[in-house]
Amino acid sequence: SNESLLKQLKLGEAAERTLLKLTAALPTRHQEAVQHIRQRILIDPAWWWQDSQPPRFWEPLQQAVYEDRRVRASYERYDGQLVERVLEPYSLVAKSSIWYLVGKREGEFRIYRVTRFHDLVLLDQHFERDADYDLPTFWQSQLQHFVESMAEYNLTLKVHPDRLTILKWLTPGRHQVTEPEREGEWYTVRVQTESIELAKMLVFGLGSQATVVEPQSLHDAVVAAAREFCQRFPQADS
Repeated sequence: SNESLLKQLKLGEAAERTLLKLTAALPTRHQEAVQHIRQRILIDPAWWWQDSQPPRFWEPLQQAVYEDRRVRASYERYDGQLVERVLEPYSLVAKSSIWYLVGKREGEFRIYRVTRFHDLVLLDQHFERDADYDLPTFWQSQLQHFVESMAEYNLTLKVHPDRLTILKWLTPGRHQVTEPEREGEWYTVRVQTESIELAKMLVFGLGSQATVVEPQSLHDAVVAAAREFCQRFPQADS
């Protein structure tokens, strides 16, 4: 488990004490095996630039989950629209060090990214949890659907070989690469992302070593943005 995530749940020191107690209780040969592994394998799911501060509304969210209490929240959808929701918070899940809330709304389970809450109020209303709900089972069943729902915008690029590695790193699990017919030619890469805005940022980040194949609307948006940029920052006279 990751120490920073445990600390956000106020379990860091308790988890470490528990681990020490368990290790001390093992026979000597098993203690040595535990230390052997701890010195050779480290699982750290946190990104390098992970925010060490807990997200906004973290305290009321945890309280709602622990006490089975409803919340009234303002949530920013992936299209940028703010919506008001009354939720039944069931679980908090950390995926790649990003926190998500599994909540029930109008009888259906949905997944919310915690950092997208703009306002959240803990209500004095308790709810009864679904007796059939099992968090690990639910999460595994929703992963593919969740990824697909997040990646609603598809684009195809031609990418220079020198930029292929960085593109793969920027879009983990969201790219399909087609090898060029001849060595040295550019790769064809199909990418899934959340919106045209993020797609434009990706294309501009790759610079002159990538071109947009489709959709045409993205190509036109990139050209228009490039022209606006050149007008705003004209080249100085030499």
